[in-house]
Amino acid sequence: MPLPSQATPVRPNLLHSTPGRIDLEVAVADAWYYAKKSLGLLIVVGLLSIISEAVLGATTIAWVFLIPTLTWGYYQLLLNVPRGLAKFSDYFLGFEDYVSRTFPLLAILLISRVMVIALSGLTSFCYRYSPGPSWPWLLLLPLWLGAVYIGLRLEFAELLVIDRQLSVAAALRESWRRTQGQVITLLLALLLVLGLHLVGLVFLGLGLLLTIPLAMILKVVLYRQLMGIHT
Repeated sequence: MPLPSQATPVRPNLLHSTPGRIDLEVAVADAWYYAKKSLGLLIVVGLLSIISEAVLGATTIAWVFLIPTLTWGYYQLLLNVPRGLAKFSDYFLGFEDYVSRTFPLLAILLISRVMVIALSGLTSFCYRYSPGPSWPWLLLLPLWLGAVYIGLRLEFAELLVIDRQLSVAAALRESWRRTQGQVITLLLALLLVLGLHLVGLVFLGLGLLLTIPLAMILKVVLYRQLMGIHT
């Protein structure tokens, strides 16, 4: 049985948001439209991505040399969904130009992972050595809020590396520039995605097969809005 392929046309009669600005209502509607049209492909690739992360993430070498490569292909496939060009083989496109595609993504993934590890270490340290039960929260809340803020501002660096072939430094700068004044809306989008995943978990986790593709397509739609892409 052949794996599902994607031939989704661009959504007709889009209610365009202002170029360079996020309209969350329009983004959710567009993401739902594309997710429905591409559901079979997105579920298959989403499952493959989850399995790959679980298996390859168990060893550092596999994570370093394979996860960024597969991430590149996964995002390229997602970027191709609104264009009506996505196909299953896109998932493996990172291997076609391995060095130039793997290592920029690796650098961005490491930046986010180092941030999480550093904050986790600070959390553990503060809880162990704080003079009272309320002190860890007083010390850590600003750090965690700062990390969320930075994470939202740099959220689209990966897509910029893949879609615009920017260097890592240029992608981080451009993501920071494009998200200027958009943090509250991005935070609402993040809360929406977390809510969707919670709903997915209620149904024995099977609902995640629907919510994860929807969340990933939503990220691409938000990126397209920020870049002023409506075709």
